[in-house]
Amino acid sequence: LVAGALPSATKAAVLRGAMMHLVVASRHAEGLAVGRELLAMARTLGLADLEADALGAIGTARVEAGDPGGLDDLEAAIARFEELATPSGTLWQLNLGWAAATMGDLRRCFAALAAGTRQAERFGSRRWRRSIELQRVAEHYWTGRWSTVVALVDDLVATDEHHYLEWECRMWRGRIRLAEGRIEDALADAEKAHALAVRARDPQDLHPTRAFLARTLLAAGRRDEAAELAGTLLDSLGGGVLVPDLGADLGMVMAELGIPAEALDRRGIPTTPWLEAARALAAGDPLAAAGRYAAIGSLPDEADARLAAARLLARQGRHAEAEAQAAAATAFLADAAGGPTDG
Repeated sequence: LVAGALPSATKAAVLRGAMMHLVVASRHAEGLAVGRELLAMARTLGLADLEADALGAIGTARVEAGDPGGLDDLEAAIARFEELATPSGTLWQLNLGWAAATMGDLRRCFAALAAGTRQAERFGSRRWRRSIELQRVAEHYWTGRWSTVVALVDDLVATDEHHYLEWECRMWRGRIRLAEGRIEDALADAEKAHALAVRARDPQDLHPTRAFLARTLLAAGRRDEAAELAGTLLDSLGGGVLVPDLGADLGMVMAELGIPAEALDRRGIPTTPWLEAARALAAGDPLAAAGRYAAIGSLPDEADARLAAARLLARQGRHAEAEAQAAAATAFLADAAGGPTDG
């Protein structure tokens, strides 16, 4: 309706809505094009809030297409909203957290989420505080504060809140249960998380839940079901970066099922540290994967890769090296499982 209209505040508002929908739908090229059109129009008309939103959407689309330069756009959007002293920048703090994690920089991700928490408290937004609290469940998992994860997720599922992020929270708790050898409990969380993701129909939800469900099915001895799910997952990848929520699951499943790393290469996935780690696992080089996860800052994924390396080294007769890798992994797992709750 506004395509042929002259630049105006109304047209800019419509473009913003279209831009946001395109970004959420992972239609990178289209979202980027509309975002740049909006950015130019907002600057011409002096619409500072829409200019900031355009910068945020452009940054998100660039990162999802594999361009780390999008992080700078997101920082610029946040800075613009800080100048305006409005709570709207909280959205882009969360997107910066996701984008930094996606580019393999968990430290920067955690800093963005902490800043988002402070902003939500400053403006008194209960909705944003709750959303950030649940998004930080991933941070607690990655940094080994597993008792905090379990407490938060147990509390969430015990209520009738039905928060959108329940799928993600169940997945993090399920990974802890799997690490503890509670396979049936892990499988219950995996199946519920996957069912919620199917209902949401968002690839960013479906991909990690499929990978984790396939991994738990393998642990439960249900290899055929895992293989079918892994095939569906691989067929659906491509067109954007691997989401960080996949963790080691994808590479572990591929290695277990004998799916070659080249299966990832054929998908045209932009290179990130997460892809390099998954590819190393699938290629039978878990030590390289452990190094990648250590650089990213994902302690549980590093531990999983070191345990895989220990098994490989033991089969090769390199027992001292195997014991060293196993010891490093089990030290983390013991600390994570037994650590204090971080409120």
